[in-house]
Amino acid sequence: MNEARLSVIIPSYNVELYIERCINSLLEQTYTQFEIIIIDDGSEDNTRTIAELYSKKYRNIIVYHKKNNGTALARKTGVELSNADYVTFVDADDYVDYNMFEFLMKYVECNNCDAVTSGYFHENCKSSQKINGSIEKGLYTNLKKYVYPRMLYDFSKQRAGLEPGLHGKIIKKSLLIDAFNSIDESITYGEDTELWIKCFLRAKSIYVSSEAFYHYIQRGESVSYSDNTIIQKNATKLYKSLKKSFDAIQDNQELIRQLKFYMVDLELRNMKLQYDIDKELFNQWVFSYDW
Repeated sequence: MNEARLSVIIPSYNVELYIERCINSLLEQTYTQFEIIIIDDGSEDNTRTIAELYSKKYRNIIVYHKKNNGTALARKTGVELSNADYVTFVDADDYVDYNMFEFLMKYVECNNCDAVTSGYFHENCKSSQKINGSIEKGLYTNLKKYVYPRMLYDFSKQRAGLEPGLHGKIIKKSLLIDAFNSIDESITYGEDTELWIKCFLRAKSIYVSSEAFYHYIQRGESVSYSDNTIIQKNATKLYKSLKKSFDAIQDNQELIRQLKFYMVDLELRNMKLQYDIDKELFNQWVFSYDW
């Protein structure tokens, strides 16, 4: 096995029906300098057995078993175990295109940047939609000038400047280690947004790609789409955690404004998922007051 330049971390909990597709999509990559770290977060089905079979067959697959403590701590454990300078996360019920790592690691290596972000496909049983942020592709080294003003929400285009989750992103390990020290480990919905934003605020340069390779699968039984109580409680925690990070930045008014609008937009999306209320109806409103 080539020395790993990239660690692929898969948090896994009761995903026996999906994890093989996920792992197989990684094994088909044209890029070869990576390791796969599967964190079994106390699964009660055959997830553990499936992961162990793969690790016995492939030298670049590591499996670590732990008690169930949630996705955030599973990701943290994976980063602590990683042997590479860069990390990406793939949920066990998702999958990626065969050339994802080849393209995104090329941007890392050619630009020596702290992170690479790309689009993804949001898929369910009925449709597949490509999701991209509004910020144009290219290398950004003056983040405060060119990215901060529309990072979390681009008011001119009514969407995120950079998609706030971890899908389709490669991040320098040192940023992740530092960011994990400031996250709220009790957040179980939106924890990927919290981690990405805190990594981004520590970055000095990022490359934005307009391509999409990651396939995010919406499952009706997942926490994100089933428990409204959890969603509401975590929204408050997420807001407080991110606001604390933004408060430490000089001239942060625009970031706070984006955060407030992002949280409203997040709740509108949740209303669509929970009650089938059309989010687009709210987008027609014109808010005249200062967020």
